[in-house]
Amino acid sequence: MKWLVDWFVDFVYPKDCVGCGCLGTWLCDKCKRSFEEVEQICPMCGKENLGGSVHKMCSERLGMDGLTAVYNHGERTMSGLIFRVKFEYCEELLEEFVKLLDFEVGKKFDVVVPVPLHIYRRNWRGFNQARVIADEVGRQLGLPVVEGLRRVKRGKQQSKIKDREGRRENVKGVFKIGMDSRLRGNDGLKDKAVLLVDDVFTSGATMREACKVLKQAGAKFVWGLVLARRV
Repeated sequence: MKWLVDWFVDFVYPKDCVGCGCLGTWLCDKCKRSFEEVEQICPMCGKENLGGSVHKMCSERLGMDGLTAVYNHGERTMSGLIFRVKFEYCEELLEEFVKLLDFEVGKKFDVVVPVPLHIYRRNWRGFNQARVIADEVGRQLGLPVVEGLRRVKRGKQQSKIKDREGRRENVKGVFKIGMDSRLRGNDGLKDKAVLLVDDVFTSGATMREACKVLKQAGAKFVWGLVLARRV
C-alpha cells in the first residue's frame, strides 16, 4: 500500500521544482541542465588549484589532501536544493538528486565517511544529509560507508557564523572517532584512505576539523567530497 500513501502525500503536498517552481517534480528537466560546475580549490587555503589537491606549501600532517566540489552553491537551483534539504527536511529530494550524479573522484579509497550531525540536530531533521550523499557515493564506488566520526558538541550552525575565525572556533573539538563496529577490526582507520563527504564547503572549517580527527586516528589520506562549494 506504499504506492497509495505516496500518491496521497503527492496529492496533498505536490512536489514543485526547486529551480523554477513548476509542479509535479522536485527538479524539472530544464533545471537539471542549469547547474553550474565550480572551479576546484586547495581546501587548506581556499585558492584555486587544478584538480582540488592541496598546494605543497599548504600541506600539513593532519590536514586535508584534497577536495572535490561538484557545483557552485551560489547558482539559484543549487542553493534552492540545499535550502529545501537542510531547512525543509526534504530527504527524498536529496536521494533523487544524488542518483543523477557521477561521483568518480579519480582516487582510490578504502572507506567513505560522512560528516556527522549532532544527535539533537539529526533527530530534529530526521536524517543526516551527508550520510544520504555518502550512501550513494559508496554504492557507486563499491566502498563501505563507515560512521567514522561522531559529533560530541552541538555548537552553533556554521551557516549563522559569518567570519572564518568564528567558524574555526565553533567546530574546534566537536568530533571524536565514531563507534561503528567495523572500526574495531583491522586497526580501525589506520593507514586507510578516506573519502570524507558533506553537502557544502564554505570556509572549510568543519571538514578540516573532521580530517584532523581522522588522521589522529591513523588515516593516511583524507580527501573531501561535497555537492556544492560557496564561491
